[in-house]
Amino acid sequence: MEMIVGAIVNRMVGELAEGAIIYVDSQATKDTTLTAWSKLHSKNQDARQYLYHDVPQHFVFERNGTWRRRLQGENIIGRMYSVSPSDVERHHLRLLLLHTPGACSFDDLKTVDGQVCQTFMEVAERRGLLHDDTEYERCMAEAVIFQMAQQLRTLFCVILLYCNPTKPIDLWNSFKAHMAEDFIDAETAEAMAFYMLDEKLKEQGRSCSDFGIPSPTSVPYSFESKSIRKEEELRIGQESMKLTIVG
Repeated sequence: MEMIVGAIVNRMVGELAEGAIIYVDSQATKDTTLTAWSKLHSKNQDARQYLYHDVPQHFVFERNGTWRRRLQGENIIGRMYSVSPSDVERHHLRLLLLHTPGACSFDDLKTVDGQVCQTFMEVAERRGLLHDDTEYERCMAEAVIFQMAQQLRTLFCVILLYCNPTKPIDLWNSFKAHMAEDFIDAETAEAMAFYMLDEKLKEQGRSCSDFGIPSPTSVPYSFESKSIRKEEELRIGQESMKLTIVG
């Protein structure tokens, strides 16, 4: 079973609910997995010990929009969809759901030391969830599973620009191989990934050097454009060949 932050339905209205966009059906008569999760805690004290993504291991989400106790012996894993860090409030709402058991409302999620915060990002900061790069490592690791190298570079760029990671160079070293997988030449792939990332950052007035990520010495920048064009030509040629064979 997959669980999402909010629910996208056929007829939906975007509402700024407690600082994050939550999609609801204007004629809905039942709850989403998220709203039903908070109501479950109001009625079931035992359920308050579980994090949002752990609930499916112990409860079943019924078609009527409620959670019921799961029978023993069923092996279920709950998974939340990833959210881009550029979608700031949704991203931090997801982060809080990964670390906050038993919330009975959005106000519960946004309360720190008895004070209700204005945004989910503020809550995450005050709770110390942004003091290291664990969440960004998790975000990249999840993306590696189902996103292409170009998408990974875009995501990494977003993390650098909007999330202020504490050690960008460590994130780069951990995931640069994945971000370079769409380049054919293994000897220059990492350098090509660097230059592509640097170009994306320059579009926003920044560069890799701003984040302590050094320029590779193996492939000088003067050769970057030519090398990238060659990679693209090879890739296009291979795709054309595949289409010809299939046809």
